[in-house]
Amino acid sequence: MRARAALRRVALVGVLSALACGAAWGELRVLYDSGLTWPLAPFMAIFDEDLAAPAPGTAPEPSPGSPAAARSGVTLEALLPIRTPEMAPGVVRPRAPQATAAGARPLFLIGSDTRSLDWLEAHRETLIDLGAVGMLIEADSVAAVQEVAARGRGLEILPASGSELARALGLRHYPVLISSRGIEQ
Repeated sequence: MRARAALRRVALVGVLSALACGAAWGELRVLYDSGLTWPLAPFMAIFDEDLAAPAPGTAPEPSPGSPAAARSGVTLEALLPIRTPEMAPGVVRPRAPQATAAGARPLFLIGSDTRSLDWLEAHRETLIDLGAVGMLIEADSVAAVQEVAARGRGLEILPASGSELARALGLRHYPVLISSRGIEQ
């Protein structure tokens, strides 16, 4: 059983390293493919700076020639809601790191709730300075995703469930920052 837990930690560190080093390897398009997964491209279109602001409640339309225009796949609305049932907004008690990957970028998990948006705004400059990458783990609408993108301008934030991370790291609340310093809010 311990071997399995150690293997899961090594796999988690590998995934976090891949997320953190994705920019060096090229554009990340799929986090995991079970054959039943959806492309990541529709999520990424929201975070492209060259997109015109869409009308509320509609999916963003990429400008011609932009990287998002070259992407294909399902609409963002079809991928919503984003859920992480293992986690809820709340207070995170700081703890020391269990395992670290050398050179891994700090990772933060947020939702589209008021607590997360306030935390993101309060810590945005620090997160940028750290080179942190974010995961939006709870969102119900395109407008909610757009609000997070607007508040996190300058940060790379990927919408995806945080269930695996929550289980692997024993996380119950967000917003949370995971770095070489440990887990903190």
